[in-house]
Amino acid sequence: MSFSPKDVFDAEIDRANHLLTLYDLLHDSRQRGIRSDWARKMCDTMRWPKSENITRIDGKDKSSILVLREELGLTRNQFKHRYVSELLRATIATSVSAMDRYFHDKIVEKSLKLLSRKEQDIPKELKNLRLPVIT
Repeated sequence: MSFSPKDVFDAEIDRANHLLTLYDLLHDSRQRGIRSDWARKMCDTMRWPKSENITRIDGKDKSSILVLREELGLTRNQFKHRYVSELLRATIATSVSAMDRYFHDKIVEKSLKLLSRKEQDIPKELKNLRLPVIT
Protein backbone atom coordinates (compact mmCIF):
# COMPACT_ATOMS: atom_id res chain seq x y z
CA MET A 1 0.00 0.00 0.00
CA SER A 2 1.43 3.33 -1.04
CA PHE A 3 0.74 6.58 0.75
CA SER A 4 1.02 10.01 -0.81
CA PRO A 5 3.19 12.65 0.87
CA LYS A 6 -0.03 14.43 1.89
CA ASP A 7 -1.41 11.22 3.47
CA VAL A 8 1.77 10.84 5.53
CA PHE A 9 1.68 14.52 6.51
CA ASP A 10 -1.98 14.31 7.57
CA ALA A 11 -1.31 11.20 9.68
CA GLU A 12 1.54 12.96 11.49
CA ILE A 13 -0.55 16.06 12.12
CA ASP A 14 -3.28 13.80 13.55
CA ARG A 15 -0.67 12.42 15.97
CA ALA A 16 0.38 15.94 16.93
CA ASN A 17 -3.26 16.88 17.57
CA HIS A 18 -3.62 13.77 19.72
CA LEU A 19 -0.69 14.93 21.85
CA LEU A 20 -2.40 18.30 22.28
CA THR A 21 -5.55 16.53 23.43
CA LEU A 22 -3.54 14.48 25.91
CA TYR A 23 -2.00 17.68 27.28
CA ASP A 24 -5.48 19.15 27.82
CA LEU A 25 -6.64 15.97 29.56
CA LEU A 26 -3.59 15.57 31.78
CA HIS A 27 -2.61 19.15 32.64
CA ASP A 28 -3.94 19.66 36.17
CA SER A 29 -6.20 22.68 36.33
CA ARG A 30 -7.34 21.90 39.87
CA GLN A 31 -6.65 24.71 42.33
CA ARG A 32 -7.47 22.97 45.61
CA GLY A 33 -6.80 19.62 47.18
CA ILE A 34 -9.28 16.79 47.06
CA ARG A 35 -12.25 16.94 49.45
CA SER A 36 -12.21 14.09 51.96
CA ASP A 37 -15.88 13.20 51.41
CA TRP A 38 -15.29 13.00 47.64
CA ALA A 39 -12.21 10.82 48.22
CA ARG A 40 -14.18 8.46 50.48
CA LYS A 41 -16.99 8.12 47.93
CA MET A 42 -14.48 7.45 45.14
CA CYS A 43 -12.77 4.77 47.22
CA ASP A 44 -16.15 3.20 47.96
CA THR A 45 -17.11 3.26 44.27
CA MET A 46 -13.82 1.69 43.22
CA ARG A 47 -13.85 -0.75 46.17
CA TRP A 48 -10.49 0.54 47.33
CA PRO A 49 -9.62 0.62 51.04
CA LYS A 50 -11.26 3.58 52.75
CA SER A 51 -7.85 4.67 54.03
CA GLU A 52 -6.42 4.80 50.51
CA ASN A 53 -4.75 8.12 49.70
CA ILE A 54 -5.77 9.22 46.24
CA THR A 55 -4.82 12.12 44.01
CA ARG A 56 -7.27 13.83 41.70
CA ILE A 57 -6.19 15.52 38.49
CA ASP A 58 -8.73 17.74 36.71
CA GLY A 59 -8.11 18.35 33.02
CA LYS A 60 -8.83 21.50 31.04
CA ASP A 61 -12.31 22.93 31.63
CA LYS A 62 -12.98 20.03 34.01
CA SER A 63 -13.56 17.81 30.97
CA SER A 64 -11.57 14.95 32.48
CA ILE A 65 -10.71 13.55 35.87
CA LEU A 66 -7.77 11.27 36.56
CA VAL A 67 -7.73 9.52 39.92
CA LEU A 68 -4.43 8.05 41.05
CA ARG A 69 -3.77 5.64 43.88
CA GLU A 70 -0.92 6.43 46.22
CA GLU A 71 0.91 3.22 45.29
CA LEU A 72 1.65 4.71 41.85
CA GLY A 73 3.99 7.21 43.44
CA LEU A 74 2.74 10.11 41.32
CA THR A 75 1.81 13.50 42.72
CA ARG A 76 -0.20 16.42 41.40
CA ASN A 77 3.06 18.25 40.73
CA GLN A 78 3.82 15.74 38.00
CA PHE A 79 0.70 16.89 36.16
CA LYS A 80 1.54 20.59 36.27
CA HIS A 81 2.67 22.42 33.14
CA ARG A 82 6.34 21.93 33.99
CA TYR A 83 6.05 18.17 33.45
CA VAL A 84 3.23 17.63 30.96
CA SER A 85 4.54 20.38 28.69
CA GLU A 86 6.77 17.61 27.30
CA LEU A 87 3.67 16.72 25.29
CA LEU A 88 3.66 20.22 23.80
CA ARG A 89 7.33 19.95 22.86
CA ALA A 90 6.64 16.56 21.28
CA THR A 91 3.80 18.18 19.33
CA ILE A 92 6.16 20.77 17.90
CA ALA A 93 8.76 18.12 17.03
CA THR A 94 6.11 15.93 15.38
CA SER A 95 4.71 18.86 13.37
CA VAL A 96 8.13 20.02 12.16
CA SER A 97 9.05 16.44 11.29
CA ALA A 98 5.81 16.08 9.32
CA MET A 99 6.55 19.25 7.34
CA ASP A 100 10.16 18.16 6.73
CA ARG A 101 9.04 14.78 5.45
CA TYR A 102 6.35 16.32 3.25
CA PHE A 103 8.71 18.87 1.67
CA HIS A 104 11.40 16.24 1.17
CA ASP A 105 8.99 13.85 -0.54
CA LYS A 106 7.56 16.57 -2.81
CA ILE A 107 11.00 17.91 -3.76
CA VAL A 108 12.26 14.43 -4.61
CA GLU A 109 9.08 13.69 -6.58
CA LYS A 110 9.32 16.92 -8.61
CA SER A 111 13.09 16.58 -9.09
CA LEU A 112 12.79 13.05 -10.44
CA LYS A 113 10.14 14.13 -12.92
CA LEU A 114 12.27 17.07 -14.02
CA LEU A 115 15.52 15.12 -14.24
CA SER A 116 13.93 12.27 -16.18
CA ARG A 117 13.41 14.65 -19.13
CA LYS A 118 15.77 14.83 -22.06
CA GLU A 119 18.76 17.03 -21.25
CA GLN A 120 17.67 19.75 -23.68
CA ASP A 121 14.28 19.96 -21.87
CA ILE A 122 15.86 20.63 -18.46
CA PRO A 123 15.86 24.38 -17.64
CA LYS A 124 19.25 26.04 -18.18
CA GLU A 125 19.26 27.43 -14.61
CA LEU A 126 18.95 23.96 -13.16
CA LYS A 127 21.69 22.55 -15.41
CA ASN A 128 24.04 25.35 -14.30
CA LEU A 129 23.27 24.88 -10.58
CA ARG A 130 26.40 23.96 -8.63
CA LEU A 131 25.92 22.25 -5.31
CA PRO A 132 28.86 22.35 -2.89
CA VAL A 133 28.38 18.67 -2.03
CA ILE A 134 28.64 17.61 -5.67
CA THR A 135 31.38 19.97 -6.90
